[in-house]
Amino acid sequence: MKDAVSFRVRKTSIYDKKSNTPFKISRSKFFNFLSCKRCFYLDRVKGLKEPSMPGWALNIAVDELLKKEFDLYRKEQKPHPVMLKHNLNFVPYQHKDLDTWRNSLKGGISYLDEKTNLIIHGGIDDLWFDLNENKIVVVDYKAQSSTYPVTVSSYLDAEWHLSYKLQMDIYVHILRKMNFEVSDRTYFYVCNGEKTNDKFDNKIDFKTTLIPYRVNTSWIEEKIIEMKEVLNLDSPPEIEKTCEKCAYLKGGKYFFNVTLFIETNGGQALNSCEVYFYVNGAQNIYTNTQQNPHTFAGLVHTGVLDLSAGDTVKVYARVDVDNGGTFNVNQDNPANTSRCWWVGYKLI
Repeated sequence: MKDAVSFRVRKTSIYDKKSNTPFKISRSKFFNFLSCKRCFYLDRVKGLKEPSMPGWALNIAVDELLKKEFDLYRKEQKPHPVMLKHNLNFVPYQHKDLDTWRNSLKGGISYLDEKTNLIIHGGIDDLWFDLNENKIVVVDYKAQSSTYPVTVSSYLDAEWHLSYKLQMDIYVHILRKMNFEVSDRTYFYVCNGEKTNDKFDNKIDFKTTLIPYRVNTSWIEEKIIEMKEVLNLDSPPEIEKTCEKCAYLKGGKYFFNVTLFIETNGGQALNSCEVYFYVNGAQNIYTNTQQNPHTFAGLVHTGVLDLSAGDTVKVYARVDVDNGGTFNVNQDNPANTSRCWWVGYKLI
């Protein structure tokens, strides 16, 4: 397994306000900006990578199979059964660049916003054609597995589906900037994996539902200008209170663990053991343990320090020994060398 990296190395992924080269913003990065300007800035300007995760293999498989299915009807320019079921005078849209538009890594659909010098792009799932209005209809496949019925209101009102609606808004906006006539009416083709079968039997049954959504693109151009302003900032925006990533980063940066086991020489009573953490010369954390008079004292403490580059941390231990006695810090007993130590490691 290769070592993980925390920063991007591809220069085209990092914004440089001194460059005249148009900078690409994907639909997903656009949504990241809408969700948290600080995280967006750290990613696109400072090159801080989010932790990666495996792809949604089953969802991708459903997408690929649906594309193949609709392509059969596209080739013949015949309506798919779901179009007939919903009395839609549609056929799958045919265009020589459709395969490119479907692949965001190859450019997808895109346009250059001349006001900001940003290229807005994304990869669509499918396009249908409304024969009554002579307009393109954007369609997005969604695979899921929910025990609840899929209805228009429950699907569109779900908090986690806000990004789906914004996704459609952006796709329609891009296609219109590419000079296509595009309908305000779009569709989510939802494939819900059934869980009620008695057994797996090497298959998952899906129930499909067509969810209409009327887009709103009026907000997009203003947000693109705002996004450019954020990219041009000299320092990151303030932490977003609603952002879980910001909350995590604020909550912990450096983790430390202290384990002390102090033993007296000569049997004197050891009354207490204290630990002080100093950051840049100032006391930051204090912890202690009180013992009934005994010949040893133990202390274990963990915590988080919020540090910046260049900060220094010092750890001090203090013990209270009766009658001016002395204590053993591992010199006299090599077997005890693991009894007095502290460790720390970086969380981000």
